[in-house]
Amino acid sequence: MMDALVGDIFRYEELAELEAEAIRHNVTGVTNSVRYEELEVEQPTMPQTNMTAQLLRDDDYDDDNKENDEESVGRFKIYTDEETDQFLDINKNKNTGSKTKSDVKIVRDFFISVDNLMFNTLYFSIKKDPEFAHSRRVLETKKKSLKSMGKGNKPNKAESLIGEEIGILRGKGIIGTQNPEALLNAIWLNNGAYFGLRGRQDHVNMLWGDVLLKKTSSGKEYLEFNERSTKTRSGEKVGDYRPVQPKVFEELHAGEKCPIHIYKEYRRHRPTVDQDSRFY
Repeated sequence: MMDALVGDIFRYEELAELEAEAIRHNVTGVTNSVRYEELEVEQPTMPQTNMTAQLLRDDDYDDDNKENDEESVGRFKIYTDEETDQFLDINKNKNTGSKTKSDVKIVRDFFISVDNLMFNTLYFSIKKDPEFAHSRRVLETKKKSLKSMGKGNKPNKAESLIGEEIGILRGKGIIGTQNPEALLNAIWLNNGAYFGLRGRQDHVNMLWGDVLLKKTSSGKEYLEFNERSTKTRSGEKVGDYRPVQPKVFEELHAGEKCPIHIYKEYRRHRPTVDQDSRFY
């Protein structure tokens, strides 16, 4: 249909030109008072249908895409090395490096990072080639010597509290529900003991929606912890998650010592209960 309309317009223009030429030829040499004027013929506009409107829109779209293609570099945003280095630095654990570094570990990490050395176009593997066998034996012997001296046993490792020690804390009013400070200490202790939060940062990252109050089929209440990214389970590896969600059940005869009771008291005194709010 489109081609037929365009062809009709072209034929109409050709006929108009032939007719004008014939008129000019016939009046040549005529000396009477009749004047002839060549008038411009208004060309009929082609009726705009849905097809023509779509074709016009497609032409405009192609022109816009051509301009955008010249300015854009693709579907992915390009980041510089400085931006990626900044991203890695922001997400790096600031505590691990200072706590786990030692002279022996630095030497071992150096061997691992360098691995290959080039000397006169010859490559040597620090971990495998016999040229560095003596260095490897010295390093292993030094590690064993330090271990025999009791080094590397993490003497500052925290010990878990026993029932008697928790009773002392409760008796002195350090944990409990009698005041805001004791209530906060109690909820912090329960989160660490029942949900396995190992460090300060795990508590800082914890959100209110991470802990859900649920009921069993028999009506017994319990808390379920939905763990986010932590130091040991950051999500970097596939399957880097807990196979079972930590849970703590109510103790019907524990009274104010019941972790469910402590959680409800803490929830009752919280200023906000939005799921994305900080837990503390």
